[in-house]
Amino acid sequence: SEAGGTKEKNREMREELARVRQAQRGGGSTQADKVEQFGRQDQRVVMNSKGENVLYDRIKSLKQVPDGWVIELDSGQVWRQMYSQRYALREGMEVKIAPTIWGNAYRLTVKDLGGFIQVERVK
Repeated sequence: SEAGGTKEKNREMREELARVRQAQRGGGSTQADKVEQFGRQDQRVVMNSKGENVLYDRIKSLKQVPDGWVIELDSGQVWRQMYSQRYALREGMEVKIAPTIWGNAYRLTVKDLGGFIQVERVK
């Protein structure tokens, strides 16, 4: 199926990216480093089935503001929620940010929460 092919391509891209990063770090890492990084995923940009770049990253910090959230990611990017809507974000959650048809607006989703909030990049 087409979806299965996309998943396979994404997996292959992640594996290749991991190999490149490992080579950039000098190839080896200690057992403690491997344990520390086990299960963590670095921020990454992946092309979705529509040919759009999608960002996967982790929430480093959250700040509640009148319209919702200001979200700082592990990568250093900062995003602001555009419209007031409840969304139960917590530090450490992995988020997916994808473009929308509305100019500079993006859709932030968390797999386990369902739904989304509309965000714009501020830094």
